[in-house]
Amino acid sequence: MRSKAPRVQRLALLVAMAAILSPGCGKDAPTAPGEPSLRENPPKVVRTWGGYGFGAGQMNEPDGLVVSDSGAVYLADNLNFRMQRFTTDGAFVTAWGGLGTQDGQLYAPSDAAVDSIGRVYVPDANNNRVQVFDGTGTFLAKWGKYGTANGDFRIPVAVAIARGGRIYVVDRDNDRVQEFSLNGTFVAAWGTHGSGAGQFDQPRGIAVDAAGTIYVSDSRNHRVQKFTSAGVYLGAWGGPGSAFGEFNVPWGVDVDPAGNVWVADSNNNRIQKFRSDGTFLTAAGGAGTDPGRFNGPSGVAVDAQGFIYVSDSFNHRVQKFGPP
Repeated sequence: MRSKAPRVQRLALLVAMAAILSPGCGKDAPTAPGEPSLRENPPKVVRTWGGYGFGAGQMNEPDGLVVSDSGAVYLADNLNFRMQRFTTDGAFVTAWGGLGTQDGQLYAPSDAAVDSIGRVYVPDANNNRVQVFDGTGTFLAKWGKYGTANGDFRIPVAVAIARGGRIYVVDRDNDRVQEFSLNGTFVAAWGTHGSGAGQFDQPRGIAVDAAGTIYVSDSRNHRVQKFTSAGVYLGAWGGPGSAFGEFNVPWGVDVDPAGNVWVADSNNNRIQKFRSDGTFLTAAGGAGTDPGRFNGPSGVAVDAQGFIYVSDSFNHRVQKFGPP
């Protein structure tokens, strides 16, 4: 979620970096001594859509997104307080939401996940709840309220669904991940504030691979952490910086069909690709407005064919990249 004070701070950082290209922006980008090199060619942009505005298909600081098995792209249009649905080619299909606290209304939606029967789960960040919709936007269910108890939230910002039918919610300001059944029954939680193994400082994105392993972007610790499906810590990678494999406020994260992990490295204006053990593979981006460049990428999603979709937040658009 983009609350006002953190967003101002983040925007200031982006402005300061506006003229600096990230080291992941091209195949021939130089590397510093000891810095990992590109092991794969960077993916190339194949399509962009959006643009600032409030109409159908326009966006206002888009955030997380997901691609369903049926090829629907669901986008959290954060400051338009709505969800939008597109085809994988960017054609607008429908939208729903609107600012408010009633069922089906949204206050800064920040991500989406889709279950095996097509229900869409949306972390309604400033309403401190998760809402569930069908694929056309019809309201189905909700759970959560403001608080620190099990099942409560303080700014839920990301969701991921495991194959076994569990949903994991990033509870940002409680510095934890919570696990629920798909009907919203609380199952477990893990994480506390800090920089140690398994601790968080504003976790921001989450993904689950085919084996049930969970990846969480730990934004202010500038790293990705890896857990079992039960929340047992397995490892981490990253660290603050702009070299390949380092992060400056990582946000969205997803896993591709081959099990590789993609991360939206937001304040470095790039996306990075890793093996599941954290080995750096490739990167793409750089600050700017041209196709293939970013201004605060927030969400990343990979479809079944390996195409990568990135919500380019301050450019108010979605960019689609071909498989590397």
